[in-house]
Amino acid sequence: MDIGQRFKKIREDLGFTQDAMAKFLDCTSRSVKSYESGTLPSNEILCKLAKAGIDTTWLLAGHVKRPNVINIYNVEFSAGCGSFIRDENIDTQICVPEEFFKQYNLPPQYTAGVYVRGDSMEKMFSDHDIAFLDMSIQRFIHDGIYAFVYDDSCFIKLLQLEGKALKAVSLNDHYSPWLIEDENLFKIVGMVKAGICGTN
Repeated sequence: MDIGQRFKKIREDLGFTQDAMAKFLDCTSRSVKSYESGTLPSNEILCKLAKAGIDTTWLLAGHVKRPNVINIYNVEFSAGCGSFIRDENIDTQICVPEEFFKQYNLPPQYTAGVYVRGDSMEKMFSDHDIAFLDMSIQRFIHDGIYAFVYDDSCFIKLLQLEGKALKAVSLNDHYSPWLIEDENLFKIVGMVKAGICGTN
């Protein structure tokens, strides 16, 4: 794998198109195409990659293990959203060891982070925490914590099967459970498998 292929691999692991990568690095799409063709990135580009947690030694030399990067999306659960897990909504990226994915049974290519807002899931998440989603799971498979859209609003709740209906349960006892009454307004984004403390 040459430097161009490694640059492309980094872009793909970040989940970026060439245009999105250009926006992320504040350069032109032509420059991104040039880097993927084997042109050595400038020091300015290398610094931007390093600040984003990318191992530039691996990019340049190829003998250092490539980091595992998780995109953190600027989406607030529970708040109005819509279509949100997109390149333009990436707020930041974090690097995690490979063991993180194994520990929480998360597929690296389908893992995303989202911000938690409010205190309805306080036994598990506090306001401003980050929840990690397994986005390979986009249907109800068993009782568990899911991120989902209902009537154009985003939620992280414990979903439980009650008869033939799904019940959304908050871990904070001050909030009452409610039923998913219209399946046409309901879409699972992913299953929540891990989280980290955030900052205000």
